Amino acid sequence: MTNQDKEVVATYEYDSWGNVLKNEVKGIAADNPFGYAGYMYDKEIGMYYLIARYYNPDHGVFLSIDPEPGDEDDPVTQNGYTYVDNNPVMLIDPDGNIPVAPLLVMGARVAAPHVIRYAGRITAKHLAKRHTVYVLKNSAGKVKYVGRTVNPATRKLAHKAAHPDLKFTRVRRNLDYFQARGMEQRFYLKYGEKKALRNKIRPVSKTNKNYKFYMQQSRAKYKK
Repeated sequence: MTNQDKEVVATYEYDSWGNVLKNEVKGIAADNPFGYAGYMYDKEIGMYYLIARYYNPDHGVFLSIDPEPGDEDDPVTQNGYTYVDNNPVMLIDPDGNIPVAPLLVMGARVAAPHVIRYAGRITAKHLAKRHTVYVLKNSAGKVKYVGRTVNPATRKLAHKAAHPDLKFTRVRRNLDYFQARGMEQRFYLKYGEKKALRNKIRPVSKTNKNYKFYMQQSRAKYKK
């Protein structure tokens, strides 16, 4: 860190998880609360404040659970306490909700600010893949399960083992991440939600701040 005269007044060094390795400051720089990845550091408890949640660098986890259920195709995202999907070298989390690649953050702020505001648990990997929304039907043709995946063949085999009495049917293809989240929720609502389906969890929580955005992004594809 430098002052207005371009004099170095603070030098910081951290390990990949944000633990302090070196901290040399002088003057007013001693009061600087920001450090690792630009996060605000709470000296009293030794943790980073990421707006939505506190992050503990000693253990590499958040103190509270992420309301997002994560992706079935990516098991690590289903651990609600994991920091940046256990990949702090490549990813950061600007507000405790969004593990993203730093370059994606910079680009989105310039070209598409709404991506950062609404994206939820998303990385460059998710943006690059095409998603499929599918349903599982019983012998009478009644939908009993709704899901989404980036690998239909693998998911079909998994469901064959878990739900041998149901038939795998794709209902929408070639969706981006945002469209798929909203589309899955739309079909979940259409076919009776938890009372009628075997889904254990709601695709998008009622309290999810990205709910309206996901639904908006999926509207056009849903009507086709």
